[in-house]
Amino acid sequence: MARFPFNPNPNPKVDSACASYLAEEGLEGHVVFKWSTKTLVTTCGQGPKGIGVVNLVATEGYYRRHRLASLLDHEVLTLTLTLTLTLIGFVT
Repeated sequence: MARFPFNPNPNPKVDSACASYLAEEGLEGHVVFKWSTKTLVTTCGQGPKGIGVVNLVATEGYYRRHRLASLLDHEVLTLTLTLTLTLIGFVT
């Protein structure tokens, strides 16, 4: 699974679900996940070299199965759309 080396609160179930999601959507290598003790909600943005970054909340029990699936659909696919539109020059 693609994620930043520093992972202050890895949750194996969430990590596994995120990796599976990227594989199913064909996004491996295009999006990474970063656990953050400073964020209160999941956020996404563009990281180095145009890679999408999803910041995950490092609070125990924050994610539940259905919450995570909904969140991944929203954050990762919104990020993918934004990056695609930027690549084709529609968004600057």
